[in-house]
Amino acid sequence: MKKEKTEYTVTQLKESKNGRYYTLFLDKKNVGTFLKSTIRKFALEVGDKITEEELTKIIETDQVKRLQDYSLRLLSRRDYSENEFKEKLLKRGYPANVVEQVINNLKELDYLSDKNFIKNYVAHSLSFRKRGKVAIKQELLRKGVEEKAIDEYLLEVSEEVPARELVEKYLPKIKKQLEKKKEKNKITGNPKNYLKSRLKELLLRRGFTNRTIEKVLEEVTG
Repeated sequence: MKKEKTEYTVTQLKESKNGRYYTLFLDKKNVGTFLKSTIRKFALEVGDKITEEELTKIIETDQVKRLQDYSLRLLSRRDYSENEFKEKLLKRGYPANVVEQVINNLKELDYLSDKNFIKNYVAHSLSFRKRGKVAIKQELLRKGVEEKAIDEYLLEVSEEVPARELVEKYLPKIKKQLEKKKEKNKITGNPKNYLKSRLKELLLRRGFTNRTIEKVLEEVTG
């Protein structure tokens, strides 16, 4: 014997003062506040009969719309990796299936893309933060980006320009330190080696590859 579907009657639709929401009453019981667009999508009117399954669909549709609107506001402010954005949405307390729907929608619309995120993150890190490939890769991994995607993109990118800019910025300061050490007889060995050593330390801390470091230092110090 088939179990009969639970059925409810829409007894009231109470519009909010700003006209954006409706409070839905089923059998005179308040079951929640929904976006006006959700109510219109399902063409709900007082007197309509809806099943438990239909109510679940209405709730899910409303949650997806709310979460997607929130997501678009976030993404208009800055980029996110797919993984960190998913974690952020889950913290809002929405069901996993709703979050998954929103993530998929955003990816289809190209609002959320690890490929674009990597591109923008690398460009910003090289140009403005003066970080090298090693540091950038570790940062992207911590944000949940796939290692293969990171490696493939970094293969096509040069880090020599920011490395040179860092050297040019700090070279005068390091040379002054070198002169002071010379005056105090605190330099042992070749002064050029001291210079290269300090510059290498700087570039390593900023996460540049050994290959780039050696090339740039050879150009600058010979």
